[in-house]
Amino acid sequence: MEVLSDICNPELYMTYEFPPPEMREGCEAFIMDWEEVIEKELINRIGNKEIEDKICMKMSQACKNVNVGDAPRFDNQIFVDGQPVPVGPEGKVDLEKK
Repeated sequence: MEVLSDICNPELYMTYEFPPPEMREGCEAFIMDWEEVIEKELINRIGNKEIEDKICMKMSQACKNVNVGDAPRFDNQIFVDGQPVPVGPEGKVDLEKK
């Protein structure tokens, strides 16, 4: 999948202005081990939440013992095309309401 080739690019991380290099290294290590499985699951997915649970919790267990509620919130909004867009619960961004 072409999209996975650039998925670890720090410029794509919305939360951090300057993401730590460890984020890219961790992403690349995860993708290297799970790329074929992720591609297959993304192609056959029913929805985003279901695929997140399947890959993160059940298959790879990469999110085991991770509570996203404990993660610090950095911004309540991001800028898309120079316009503020609110960041909702769990860091979700609704570009359709923009």
